[in-house]
Amino acid sequence: MWGEAANLSTGGIGIGINHPLATREKLEVDFLLPEKRRTLSMKGEVVWCQFHYDSDSESRTLFTAGIKFLDLGQPERSLLEDCVLRLLQERQK
Repeated sequence: MWGEAANLSTGGIGIGINHPLATREKLEVDFLLPEKRRTLSMKGEVVWCQFHYDSDSESRTLFTAGIKFLDLGQPERSLLEDCVLRLLQERQK
């Protein structure tokens, strides 16, 4: 299953998906760090999931979910901090 990131922080990630997730469901979160050309893998826990019953387009996702990162080590935290900082700088341009 894959999803599109809606927001990202060192605490977790918000995603848009087309598959329901259960609150407290544990999962592996993998995403590509664009600048590093490296995939970062972390354990996560679903803290909320919302169904978009009014979605009328197949291109829109049916669900959004918030996933809290679990046991994030310092190397992963540093890579995420760098990624978040780059994204914020790009938005300010």
